[in-house]
Amino acid sequence: MLPQPANRLTEPADAGHVRWRGLHAVGWTFATAVRMLPRRWRFGAAMRFARAAEPLLRRTPAFRVQDVWNVDGAPEIATHLVLWTLTRHGVRFDPVIVARGYEGLLRAHAEGRGVLLVAAHAALGVTAIHFFHRDALAPIIVAPEPQMRVPGSAVFVETVQPAPTFLLSVRDRLRAGRLVGTMLDVLEHHGDLTFEFDTPRGSAIMSSALLQVAVRCEARVVFMEVHVEKGRLVGCFVTPASDTVEGLTEEFIAYVRQHQERRCAAAIAPAAPPAPRRAPRTRPAAAPWSAGSGSSRRTAAR
Repeated sequence: MLPQPANRLTEPADAGHVRWRGLHAVGWTFATAVRMLPRRWRFGAAMRFARAAEPLLRRTPAFRVQDVWNVDGAPEIATHLVLWTLTRHGVRFDPVIVARGYEGLLRAHAEGRGVLLVAAHAALGVTAIHFFHRDALAPIIVAPEPQMRVPGSAVFVETVQPAPTFLLSVRDRLRAGRLVGTMLDVLEHHGDLTFEFDTPRGSAIMSSALLQVAVRCEARVVFMEVHVEKGRLVGCFVTPASDTVEGLTEEFIAYVRQHQERRCAAAIAPAAPPAPRRAPRTRPAAAPWSAGSGSSRRTAAR
């Protein structure tokens, strides 16, 4: 079994967790304000608020819970917290995501032999469920929560909880031609089931057990990540070329490294240099007999 840590962001608030009370109160107030807007404006308002509130969200426990995965940058985590807050409080909105490579996922799903959609613990990955619900793909998500909402809606998506038999559950669903979404990275080693690799943001731990299940079922594998780019959400879907466990593992590691390199580059990108200031325009001093001085002309006439 590959146990995954519970997602504190989606668990019900516990009265004993005093440090979360303030965050929940602020979230409720924000959600109430956004609910008063027309639905077509809510997602844009949430994106602008996440961008403005990012410095404050960095200081919250919820931000640190997600940042420990070393996958996303601050814009992704801040946006995730804002959108998750709206969804948790029942605010309906329509995510706008620029999808790249999504047609490859649709073609793989149309083959009918099952698709394993894999990602690292990227915060905004759950927003892609909006696509799957819209296109009636009926996704199944491997997650510790028995109930997970489609972002911006009141619809719950089917989930599979990590348990001693969850690999068998995933195998059965892939054999039935279903779309199964999961994350391959973990926080701790679990014997021989996990291994470590280097990334631009430090070392990461992952397991290829689910990739082995997919290969044995002859299911298709698709990589996915969602990030913030120029103030909008961009989802990238990549169909790997390999069909072996070793090849898929190598391609997934390269995919994670590429994602982190983009995030690191966005975080340290230098600001555009300010435009050069023009020197103030000054009127040149007139010569004693120039036409620019009336008194000089009168003196010359004498």
